[in-house]
Amino acid sequence: MEKPNGWDDAKAATGGDFEKPAAGGYVLGIVRIEEKPSDSGNKMITLYLDIAQGEWKNYHRELGEKLGKDCYLRYYQLTEAEKSIPFFKGMITSVEKSNPGYRWNWEPQTLRGKLVGANLREEEYTNKDGERRLGLKIAYLCSLESVPGLKVLPPKLLSASANTNAQSQSDIMPPQGDLPF
Repeated sequence: MEKPNGWDDAKAATGGDFEKPAAGGYVLGIVRIEEKPSDSGNKMITLYLDIAQGEWKNYHRELGEKLGKDCYLRYYQLTEAEKSIPFFKGMITSVEKSNPGYRWNWEPQTLRGKLVGANLREEEYTNKDGERRLGLKIAYLCSLESVPGLKVLPPKLLSASANTNAQSQSDIMPPQGDLPF
């Protein structure tokens, strides 16, 4: 056997010890938008996002391609319930501030390809084998100008009585192709 190119410079990855983005502020790009009712029947929009700039650009798309499943970040937002309207408006305002010239026109598909800031944090979940793991999730969206000042949030941990049969939210494969950013 011949030694492969890059062997001497490669970092050894063992037991899940692989490089991945850390919690903190990122510029995200909106890859896909879905409109469908929430589990409780309320109107809801789901944004599928990926890191759009820097060292981790396209990380979730590339991870999904390697694993053969959807690994995009998701942001769920109710759009009509009275208590959710301020949060929906905050999301739209963050997108508008992050994309000069863009104005929300009540057509969700116009969000595709837009940039938005986000604070990502680790959240604990239970995998299909009943093991507790940490995954990177969106804590909140913000304008791009806010990203450099974001503080890393502490991990969001499950309570001791959390359902051990819960799964990661990465079960749906998005359409393939070039990302819009």
